[in-house]
Amino acid sequence: MASSVLSDLNTVIKRFSEIGLILNFNKCEVFVSEKLSASAQADIITSFEHVTPNFTLQTRESLTLLGAPIYEDGIPPAINSKLDNFHDCSDLLFKINSHIALYILRLCLFSPKFLYILRCCPIWKFPRLTSCIDNTLKNSICKILNISLNPQTWSQATLPIKYGGLGIRSTGDLALPAFLSSVHSTVSLISDILNVINPTDVVVVGLAEAESTWGARFPGESPPTEKTSQAAWDSVNIKSIHTTLLNDSCNPSERARLLAVSEPESGHWLHALPSRNIGSLLDPAALRVAVCLRLGLKICEPHPCCRCGGPVEALGRHGLYCQSSAGRNFRHAALNDLIRRALGTVNIPATLEPVGLSAADGKRPDGCSLVPWFLGRPLAWDVTCVDTLAPSHVQGSSRKPGTAAEDAQLNKCRKYAFLKNNYIFAALAVETFGPWSSDTKQVVKEISHKLVWVSGDLRAGEYFAQRLSLAIQRGNAASVLGTMPQATLM
Repeated sequence: MASSVLSDLNTVIKRFSEIGLILNFNKCEVFVSEKLSASAQADIITSFEHVTPNFTLQTRESLTLLGAPIYEDGIPPAINSKLDNFHDCSDLLFKINSHIALYILRLCLFSPKFLYILRCCPIWKFPRLTSCIDNTLKNSICKILNISLNPQTWSQATLPIKYGGLGIRSTGDLALPAFLSSVHSTVSLISDILNVINPTDVVVVGLAEAESTWGARFPGESPPTEKTSQAAWDSVNIKSIHTTLLNDSCNPSERARLLAVSEPESGHWLHALPSRNIGSLLDPAALRVAVCLRLGLKICEPHPCCRCGGPVEALGRHGLYCQSSAGRNFRHAALNDLIRRALGTVNIPATLEPVGLSAADGKRPDGCSLVPWFLGRPLAWDVTCVDTLAPSHVQGSSRKPGTAAEDAQLNKCRKYAFLKNNYIFAALAVETFGPWSSDTKQVVKEISHKLVWVSGDLRAGEYFAQRLSLAIQRGNAASVLGTMPQATLM
């Protein structure tokens, strides 16, 4: 075999020289099987030295193909090398805006960086390595956001955004699904290369062990039908973690929180590109409050300093339902302004606080379009943001997400029932932890369709939803931080 490789190499060198090309021997690598005797290995190395001087002699630990280790012995050095590279640049990550750093961490570092090796190598066999990666990731998040994560909150943080997490996936959770889906995706190609008629006869090293390990981790679960899909393998673990977190919720408030943040619209703000120029960048304090509320983390020290005179607990949620909340008016105005501007963008002029549409108590709806919205009738809307975990809502929210928003919508519809003959009335009710009422979803959907049609940007509606979600988070932060005493100037 070695003689054949040498012969082919000489042929390549000769043919290259005929067209003016020279092989770069410094980039040539040689690996000699350890199954050969010591003398045979020495003879082969000597033979290659005559043909390719300055070549690199590879070992089992250093041999890679397209950056992925060939042997399991090479997995620890490859992982440690990637971790060293991250540590070298991590100081720069901690010096930029925390919202931008979190976005980069989620989409560019750790899981995205390790995914290729996870799909090519059985890293799931090395739990200590995956734990090391995850601990580095966890410490980085804690440092960026100035928070502390316990095992339960860390489990939630590593869930996808649509399941109430931060979308920062754990390497330990991804290792087995990534490997299984990758191997199943290549079985047909391997059978073609080996000229095997039936692909099921192909035996891939590690596949049987990986499937057995997956079955042991999830007893009673059948392998997914679409075995080439990483998401299909991964979804079983995701749903298991989410169910466990729900079952472990010791009180209605925590269950209601987890159900609420798992609603699709609750995570729009996490998908937004953080940019100061387009107004989608959260300041560090607002981001920290948003993450702490989402994960159920401690925000502050307990204190009796709210402007209403009531006590503020460590979770800081008092400000979300306090009638003296500093963020109520800010959030209300921001949401109405976003809706009015979006309507203007789609050529539907609107006005806020329309005159002549007062209810029995003298209050007017928040806005009204100046041209017809549907069937010749203008759109009138009223925005309200209710707290998911307020004492009056928590029991319903713990049973079904969005209950508080639906109740608020019903109350608004009753209040402005007199408008329905001449207007299309929409009660735009949202919750502090994210869920929207049915009216809100419908109006946002219709405005989004119009934004896409006017702008030609298929993501225009998504950007609109993200702005609404960011406005809610900024209002939450103002409400929570407003319960704390302000520093006085000396």
